[in-house]
Amino acid sequence: RAYHTGAPADGDGGVEPDGDGTPDAEGPVGCTPDHDGILTRAELPLQPGRVATYRVALDATVSTAGTQQSSGQRAWDLGTALTGDADVTQTLLDPADQWWAASFPDASYATTLSAESDLLSYFLADAQKAVDAVRARLDAGAKSGAPHVIDAASRARAGCLTALTRARRDQAKDAPQTDALLGEVTSALSQAGRDKDVIATRDERGVVVTVRDAFRGDGLTPQSDALLKELARVAAAHPSVAVQVVLHTATAPSAAEKAAGQRRGDALKGALKSAGLGDSRVAVEHAGAHAPVVDPGNAKLRARNARAEIVFVASE
Repeated sequence: RAYHTGAPADGDGGVEPDGDGTPDAEGPVGCTPDHDGILTRAELPLQPGRVATYRVALDATVSTAGTQQSSGQRAWDLGTALTGDADVTQTLLDPADQWWAASFPDASYATTLSAESDLLSYFLADAQKAVDAVRARLDAGAKSGAPHVIDAASRARAGCLTALTRARRDQAKDAPQTDALLGEVTSALSQAGRDKDVIATRDERGVVVTVRDAFRGDGLTPQSDALLKELARVAAAHPSVAVQVVLHTATAPSAAEKAAGQRRGDALKGALKSAGLGDSRVAVEHAGAHAPVVDPGNAKLRARNARAEIVFVASE
């Protein structure tokens, strides 16, 4: 079964096309088979309206530590059967129809993350391609001698995509270090007794720890203080790693809430410093409500947007 490609599942009635299989004008848009018996994403790119089959398992127990490889990288084998395995057929959604469409105009498609919530994930098929398109327009204008004006929004998107592409390249280069760091952070969560309710992941920035109940008033809860001590211990063992604290709110903060956010950021930074991290290795960013993870218009879910992220960033 070719997962995430839209290839037919066993026994679902998929048949070989008649003749040479070349799609005609009324055939599937974007389907370009090479008839080698293996369906790849290049032959059938993911796009809105396409159907993909995912294998999912709910409440499955999986070790996040993985297996250390001789190359220094870490590997996770999810090819074995998990309790509750089920195949789910998903129709990819058009990002233009979503509430966040204006913020992510270059998204290629979206898909639901859970049957029980409104969470969506968006995907960019080729970030570098979008950047190259902007550069091509600039080059064409330069060669013709005609002035070419790019609006602020397009300029911002191009800058964002360039940064994203660079970050992904750097992430691949630093993958062994980041994998090892993620393993240590995961162990620290377990040591602090927070491995059930605190999430550690990795993205273009590095290793990200997301905490949603870090504060009591403007100060830290005792549990969060203990967690930060464990995280500071991990960071202290890696001199080239800096820690960036990012505070998010559920709604646009008022002046009073901004002041409270400043005090909370100071409390987080102070806890990390008191645990042994130097002032120059800890930075605090107040993102407000500009980076939601769920629809801010959903009154039942938007509280999840309020969170603190502790990001381990490898310095150059």
